[in-house]
Amino acid sequence: MYIPHSRYRPLNSAAATVKAHPVAAGVVVAAVLSAIVNRWLARKAERRNPPMGRFITIDGVRLHYIERGTGTPLVLLHGNGSMVEDFQSSGLIDLAAKKYRVIAIDRPDLATATGPAAPSGPRKRKVISLPLR
Repeated sequence: MYIPHSRYRPLNSAAATVKAHPVAAGVVVAAVLSAIVNRWLARKAERRNPPMGRFITIDGVRLHYIERGTGTPLVLLHGNGSMVEDFQSSGLIDLAAKKYRVIAIDRPDLATATGPAAPSGPRKRKVISLPLR
């Protein structure tokens, strides 16, 4: 609705808005296309590189872990910037599995762990400790 001599402008249609702001519209279209391509590439990479271990869901968090060997449990938790696959590729899991039951857990907020917002504090400790029981 347009009211003459008002400080408010009339409402424009979507087409008029795009025509008035072509750069902004182009940025939005590029961002959407980028997100679609990124998701497609991520799924393709996941198919080519399936997880090495197994998954368990704890408190709504899907947790990835690798388990090898028998005997006294040895738990491996990686730090920032790494994944359980780093333990595997270095040979550490296979070496330790000769003597121990090795359980290498991906931290719940990284790599292949998925679910609600990354757990923290007591909830994170619960999510990590439950597979060990």
